[in-house]
Amino acid sequence: MALGVMLVVAVLLIYGIVSESFQRSSSLGYNMILGIKGGKLQLVLNSVFYLSQPIENVPWELYEDFLPASQREDGVDGKYAPYVKRAIPICMGDYYRQFRVVGTTPEFFEVTGGGDEPKLLYPMADGRAFKTHTEEHGFFEAVIGSRVAESENLAVGDTIVPTHGSAEGAAHDLFFIVGVLAPSGTPNDRAVFVNMEGFYLLDGHALPPDQVAAGQYRNHKENAVIGANVAQKQNLKVGDQISSLPAAAAASKDDRVIVGVLEPTGTEQDDAVMFNMDGYKSVDASEQPAPSVAEEQAADNRPAHIRKSTPLPREQREVTALLIRTTRTIVTMRLSDIFNTSDRYQAVLPVQEITVLFDLIVSRIQRALLIITGLICFVSGIGILVSIYNSMSDRTREIGIMRSLGASRRTVMAIVLLEAVILAVGGGFIGWLAGHAGIAMCSPMIERETGVQVGMFDITPPIPELRYSEGVLKLERTFGKLGGYVLDFLLSPEVLLIPTMILLAVIVGFLPAVTAYKTDVAKSLSANP
Repeated sequence: MALGVMLVVAVLLIYGIVSESFQRSSSLGYNMILGIKGGKLQLVLNSVFYLSQPIENVPWELYEDFLPASQREDGVDGKYAPYVKRAIPICMGDYYRQFRVVGTTPEFFEVTGGGDEPKLLYPMADGRAFKTHTEEHGFFEAVIGSRVAESENLAVGDTIVPTHGSAEGAAHDLFFIVGVLAPSGTPNDRAVFVNMEGFYLLDGHALPPDQVAAGQYRNHKENAVIGANVAQKQNLKVGDQISSLPAAAAASKDDRVIVGVLEPTGTEQDDAVMFNMDGYKSVDASEQPAPSVAEEQAADNRPAHIRKSTPLPREQREVTALLIRTTRTIVTMRLSDIFNTSDRYQAVLPVQEITVLFDLIVSRIQRALLIITGLICFVSGIGILVSIYNSMSDRTREIGIMRSLGASRRTVMAIVLLEAVILAVGGGFIGWLAGHAGIAMCSPMIERETGVQVGMFDITPPIPELRYSEGVLKLERTFGKLGGYVLDFLLSPEVLLIPTMILLAVIVGFLPAVTAYKTDVAKSLSANP
């Protein structure tokens, strides 16, 4: 009986906790994920739960289509900006030890929820959210989850070195930890969040220049467009760098990235190099000679990668996915239709995908396991029946003495039934403890594989059909928040095991109890002891 109950508890607890955690985590501040065509579930598991691998990357231009005018260089609302509350990019692919590294923007930590009383969904336990750029750390700031901080003994002020592609990959430049997230029971607890601008400056994270389309000019002060003769004579192409200063001073200034090569025109334009006016002013604003690289390094003792002050050109940027919060449900469905009918992109509703995963796959496995463990409990009950029934012949004289001392047939029958109940409930309690202890021992593995933390004393969530029925909700409104906690406990499948065990004990103990009920007192007392 203990073995059967232990297995039942393990199945119920793992399924209940994991299901609730996945459902809760799939809608933390956004209701749609936009990514490249591929597996929808893979996109959700990678972008939300940090479990799977990225599919392909989304071009930066698509992200800009969701930005308001205030966040775009051209000062014009993006194509989809009026229809979304927020669009947050994420970049995946790196690790810190066994934890996933997520490149994103500071807006990721500004997401609020809570209805009438908005509150941060990702509050800090210590420190602050990273900033796009600071004098002290440049682009290289990071925020870590509570589980990462606990497991690796990290705190604000420490540094981390991500690795490329896997936990054993090539080491990147270091990041400075400026914040630790408060525990939330979500995948964010076991993630390392880094400033996306710093992420782009790491090796292997920029789109190769030869993959940037010629003529993809953006209004950026570090960009340049060159004529056809310049490209031919200097052997230059899109993605190369060119200086706007004389050779004597050029080495001391940031070069401009070539983002376009003009078609031959047969005019002086073929020999021209065109810079953005703002960029030209920025390099020629000072009358003083530019300091040499050696002089700059001597005046700045920060690590070399921290001294980088120029972000990666937008033409070389890509993102893994976009986390989007739409303004209305109808907008969500419309955008989903638009992108899912395209040849390149897909829009996924994370809650829907997780529901399908559990309803079509995981819940069926759970039912099969529950049937097996239920049969184990039933066989254990038959064992109790056989044990008590066989003991009746040895206890006939005891029953006769009890009857002679005034015990009625019903009393004797009740004693036998009570014995069966004690054996069943006692075995069930031992099995319950063993099940929770086993879950606690397997908790690290469960967290590593699913990202869900399961504790020794966690209780299986209540059955939704019962918990959210009209009658139960009325009771919750009557007794308040504390009453809700009590109802959650009472409607848990684990608690419902108690009456199930008692019923099973009564059924298997009925035959021995009837045998005791029919025992003849005279024959019992006259029998040899």
